[in-house]
Amino acid sequence: MSERDKLHTGELFLPMDPTVLEEQLVRMDLLWEYNQLKPSRQAERAALLQKMLGDCGEGVYIEAPFYPWLSIKVNLRKISPVMVYIPT
Repeated sequence: MSERDKLHTGELFLPMDPTVLEEQLVRMDLLWEYNQLKPSRQAERAALLQKMLGDCGEGVYIEAPFYPWLSIKVNLRKISPVMVYIPT
């Protein structure tokens, strides 16, 4: 099983494995772009959330700065208006 597969199944993995590191650097670049956008640029922020998280329902909003570890794809669906705040 590859280190990337281990990462996505929750097993212990080597974070400096070239395939894991390559994937993480791409996601970190997207995250950096998201955190640099002005709050008024909501459409661009929503598009970046979609790329980073995989499945975002309409109206999902995450306050910047957003620093998830490993930027693993998750599903966020609109249930009710919610703001996620992750202190740094």
